[in-house]
Amino acid sequence: MTPVTEDRIRQIYDDFANGRLDRLAEALDEHVHFISNAPTDYFPYLGRHQGRAEVLKAFAELHEKLEIVTFCPLTVLVDHNDAALTVFMRIKDRTSGQFATFMAAHFLQFRNGLVAGYCGIIDSLKAVQQLTD
Repeated sequence: MTPVTEDRIRQIYDDFANGRLDRLAEALDEHVHFISNAPTDYFPYLGRHQGRAEVLKAFAELHEKLEIVTFCPLTVLVDHNDAALTVFMRIKDRTSGQFATFMAAHFLQFRNGLVAGYCGIIDSLKAVQQLTD
């Protein structure tokens, strides 16, 4: 079992940002529960997903639609099997070329060293405004 540390979490986030989904798959529990508050009209790959395969499919769709320019955890707090992060993001819509810069709060739950739960809250209004201007 891999211990939950700030370095481990930063590696998981680096794998996500760089589209290394094979490595990311190794960090996800088979039954991972994923939820994000983003409007699925603009971010159809977010919302609610259950299970490693479904979450990885959503991440693959995200990387097809968006280029992640910056995905930087600013703070990482770890308490045993729970973690909370503030994240600065800059994305580019691959179709329109529009950029969006916004902040997010992420909450992770680990089971046996793997991500078993994820809840993300982003400033979706600000992101949508930037992507549609």
